[in-house]
Amino acid sequence: MNSLRLLACIAVLSSSCAAQLPPVYVTHTKRAEEAITRGQFRECADALQQAAAAASSPEYHDEALYRRAHCLFRAGDDATALAELRQLSTHPGPRQARAAFDAALRELDTSERAAADLLAAVVRFQDSGVARAALERVLVHEKRRAGRAAELALMTRVLPQLHDPILREFGLFHHAVLLKDLGQLVLARDQFAALAHHYPYPTGRYWDEATIACANLTSQLGDTPTAISQLVGMLAQREQAELIGSYERSYAEARFALAVLYEQSKRWQNAYTEYLRVTRDYPTSQLRDDAAWQAARLAARNTDVVRACTAAHLLQTEVPASMYTPCLSHVCSDMKPNAACHTYLLERTSVAPAEQPAND
Repeated sequence: MNSLRLLACIAVLSSSCAAQLPPVYVTHTKRAEEAITRGQFRECADALQQAAAAASSPEYHDEALYRRAHCLFRAGDDATALAELRQLSTHPGPRQARAAFDAALRELDTSERAAADLLAAVVRFQDSGVARAALERVLVHEKRRAGRAAELALMTRVLPQLHDPILREFGLFHHAVLLKDLGQLVLARDQFAALAHHYPYPTGRYWDEATIACANLTSQLGDTPTAISQLVGMLAQREQAELIGSYERSYAEARFALAVLYEQSKRWQNAYTEYLRVTRDYPTSQLRDDAAWQAARLAARNTDVVRACTAAHLLQTEVPASMYTPCLSHVCSDMKPNAACHTYLLERTSVAPAEQPAND
């Protein structure tokens, strides 16, 4: 916890409910605040210990001790700080869960027991606002320690113990991703499908990602018609309101994937339509120029000059700085190149590039 954040938290202790607190409590928390501004973290810890002794409620008592532990960390007294966090984690209170998480996280890279302690805290305090982040830290630690297969084994072991809806949804999604990455495609497909079913639109946090992943795996496993149906069903849920951010990215990615599947199924006119819709319907998508280029190439390969030029003009108009723009004369004779075309782009296959998050 950095000094500014610690200072802000202690300021809340000393001022937000000052009228309800004993004057001596307010005095000591202000002393702690002043000590932080001077970089005197041992003095901060001493002041917060005195504040805890003067607290008028268990909540303010525990809050002062929790902040004291972080002052002790800043003062270099890790052993005392860890002991006090562990003590806070043993009895009910507003800082019980956070103290348990913080103590385990502090030792995650230096103590063999810390990962088990952190995982136990996740299972015990599933409704905590930091439970998901803590679970992610445990998983990353396990992957670094023993590899992706060990991470999957840990996730498989802990998943039945996750009952909080938000945490369980994350666990199911991450488990499916691990199955996919480790080549267990049938199991991954089935889990993505179950996740999309049990956590559906519009409340499912991973509904869109799970549906796209399920469709991709379904296609890889040889059932392209079902994959097409899954993506069509997802796109039918698109809200009429203007979409922004990650939600729109998922729809753009789904429509591009649908176009690819149509193309692979020799339904080039359907593919052409979906490629153009990516460019027209999703103004912030980074797939727009890829989609228009694929539409133009697809029409040109099928000797449909009108459609090829329509897509080419759309690309030039909507994404004039695209790397494909200098190549448009190869698919539409109306277009005049304004720079050299990289010839490798002429053979670029219709595989959806990864959609990257927008820079907000």
